[in-house]
Amino acid sequence: MDTGQLIDFLDDDAIETVLVIQEAPTKLQVVTQFGKQKTIKANQIVCRFGDTYTREELAITIPNLRQKTEALASEIDSELLWAGTEPKEKDFAIKEIARNYFGEGRPIRGEEISAICRVLLGDPIRYKRNGLAFQARSEAHVAALLLAGEREAAKKEKERAIGAWLARLLSPEFANGDDAIPADDQDEGVDTRDSAGLDAEFLQALAAFLIDRRESDVSRLFCEKHRDNPREAAFAILSRRRLLPADCNPIKLIAGINPEFSRKALAETEALAAENSVHSDPHERLDLTHLPAFSIDDALTMEIDDAFTIERSANNIRIGIHIADAASLIPLQGAIDNEAQARTLTVYLPEQTFTMLPPRIGTEIVSLRQGERRAVLSLLVELDAATLLPARSEFRSAWIQNAHRLTYEQVDAILADEAPHPLREDLDIAYSAALKLKAERLSRKAFLIARPEMRAHVENGKITLTVIREAGKSSTLVQELMILYNASAARFAQNAALPVIYRVQAPPDGKDFPVGRELVYEPHTARALFKRIRPARLSLEAGAHAGLGEDAYIQATSPIRRYGDLIMQRQLLAHIRGRRPVYEQGELYRVLAAVEDTSREISAIERSSIRFWALEYLARAPEQEYTAIALFEVSGGTLVELEEYPLRAILEGARLKAGERIPARISHVDARSDILRCVPVA
Repeated sequence: MDTGQLIDFLDDDAIETVLVIQEAPTKLQVVTQFGKQKTIKANQIVCRFGDTYTREELAITIPNLRQKTEALASEIDSELLWAGTEPKEKDFAIKEIARNYFGEGRPIRGEEISAICRVLLGDPIRYKRNGLAFQARSEAHVAALLLAGEREAAKKEKERAIGAWLARLLSPEFANGDDAIPADDQDEGVDTRDSAGLDAEFLQALAAFLIDRRESDVSRLFCEKHRDNPREAAFAILSRRRLLPADCNPIKLIAGINPEFSRKALAETEALAAENSVHSDPHERLDLTHLPAFSIDDALTMEIDDAFTIERSANNIRIGIHIADAASLIPLQGAIDNEAQARTLTVYLPEQTFTMLPPRIGTEIVSLRQGERRAVLSLLVELDAATLLPARSEFRSAWIQNAHRLTYEQVDAILADEAPHPLREDLDIAYSAALKLKAERLSRKAFLIARPEMRAHVENGKITLTVIREAGKSSTLVQELMILYNASAARFAQNAALPVIYRVQAPPDGKDFPVGRELVYEPHTARALFKRIRPARLSLEAGAHAGLGEDAYIQATSPIRRYGDLIMQRQLLAHIRGRRPVYEQGELYRVLAAVEDTSREISAIERSSIRFWALEYLARAPEQEYTAIALFEVSGGTLVELEEYPLRAILEGARLKAGERIPARISHVDARSDILRCVPVA
């Protein structure tokens, strides 16, 4: 029969009473109240009880002893115990604290030590445990913990209220605009005295999250509840409650595009602006400022990435394609660089442009503004005088001065002899060279589909839609010279074994695909062609880009507006200056793959925003007639594309063959819900 002393020991933060059946200096074999045998460490012992007991007595003895010590603990004044434990913030053994409380003139019993231990464990505000020792916290420390506890309790109460409110969002009462709290929630203790006030407060916080990107407890819990797309869910709720501006763009709100730059990025911008000088660049550059450089952009463009020069002599022509040198100014992994990587692209929405770089950098210091000297990374191309095709080329760091900031419309007018200009001959040469370059690409089985491009501009509530059905001469000029720059950069990197990320595209499916020519866009046949075109992809190895008809291709012509292009420019400049690559191949792919994913998302946002404002535009002219071109039958009618604007709609109540044209008018349009329906004109 096992006999021994009862002891209390600490198991984590719980006291357990057991019978000791075997004891060594550092370990003890014990039996629990329920007869389970286990090993504990000697330094876990809180106290010993004087009498001896048998294993058979434990089922009665241990509960009785626990009841006795718990009763004694309940009589101990915790605050008085804390006040008498001095000095504060010093470790005391439990026995010392018990002796100080119960008096030093007599032996301290095990029951008293056990009771004191229970009180200490039950008051973590006033006492801090350190093994089998406890510290009495100072008065200031206790006050701070009590305040923290009150704040935490208030926070939990607010979270509970927010949680109850969020649960109501899907209720029929809330959906119908009824602010009354359902009976079920009242039973759970929700305060019904100010439900309207709670609604207003929480909805205001939700609107601040959606519109101003301000975080709060409401937004945090809301995002936890709607993990897939919290901004879309917030938009739906606020829209249902009519708490959003009538003319707001839902795509922009749901995307959460942030127009503001961080304080760190703005501070770095000002520091760079203060240091920036055309004379302070330490790198040797070719001075081309004597040449009348010109740029061609939209009238509203502020981030001017590229410009051109033409040099003519008796024997040859040299075209300069000059790309703004953003890489030399923006510190690698600095605040601006980090934010540019996160933003990925300049986002062009009809109502607003969100630049990738702080405007002071992207639209001023680096932008190739008219009349100002700027650093560039130039491709200088000597053309064969007879064929106007490239004979040789080189990349150089250079200076230029943009003498003529032209628009596409101005260049088209100049080339059509509708407007005299001192650059008339230079523009003729550049356009003629562009046509030769385009013909060469088509001869290499490039393929072009002249799909109409719709642009929308919104200013002061006025919506302007423009449809570009075919590339003008100015667009062809710019496009071909940009392709030449990027293809030349790819060959330069390939020859130098420079790590870059190539853009490759396999040929279209099927030998009968119409390559080597420019195709006229027809909505009902283009869909089948697009299905056969394989998507371009990123590659660490050089490869052909079938769509462009190039053996190798990278993108490096828009470092102000595309982060991937900024990365490529850094690589090219490092090699030109005889330095190691800024990025190793693996890091390059990791960064650019992430950038590519974000770029696709942003492109989708831009397309959706244009469609949103186009639908708003159509809604303002409900009686206007359009020509609907049938694509294919769908449930309830035919999917069509409007000839006047490349917008797809459902033609209701009519079954048409692909390609058939029919007059139609709008029957229902809802821009926010992306609904466009029309009916045949009687």
